[in-house]
Amino acid sequence: MLKLDIRKLDNEGQMFTGKVQVDALELEITDPSVDLSFGDEVEYSLHVSSVSEGVLVAGSVSVDVNAECGRCLCKYTFKLELNDICHFSEEVKENDLDVSDDIREDILIALPSKLLCNEHCKGLCTNCGKNLNNDPCDCDNNTGDDFDKEVNPWGALDDLNV
Repeated sequence: MLKLDIRKLDNEGQMFTGKVQVDALELEITDPSVDLSFGDEVEYSLHVSSVSEGVLVAGSVSVDVNAECGRCLCKYTFKLELNDICHFSEEVKENDLDVSDDIREDILIALPSKLLCNEHCKGLCTNCGKNLNNDPCDCDNNTGDDFDKEVNPWGALDDLNV
């Protein structure tokens, strides 16, 4: 859990910085088809301020993400940085404000829908399976540029006479 002690919150607010274990936020991917995991810690820098009818939390969060590229299947790591965290809590009945659910949700939503080691990844040859980022292969009609071009998978249907 990521709980912030807001007992000493004044008019200017209070800054909270630190690290929390990924396990404490219960960050996990349950889809077995996705090869993705998180580093050990989530870094946070959050400003908490009292507003008219509650508490406003704003700041940034970052975590290392270990993933498998969706094109070439290579393992890689990237830092997921969220610089615009913003949450409002109306009812704060305790001295601690638990922002675990909000932070977990922000991280999971910010994950890219397509995991790529880089935007120009050429992927694997569809014939021989060679990683085209390393070397071109000798297969016919395989330039490795398919992902850099706009390919219309339905283009062959345009030629049909129906």
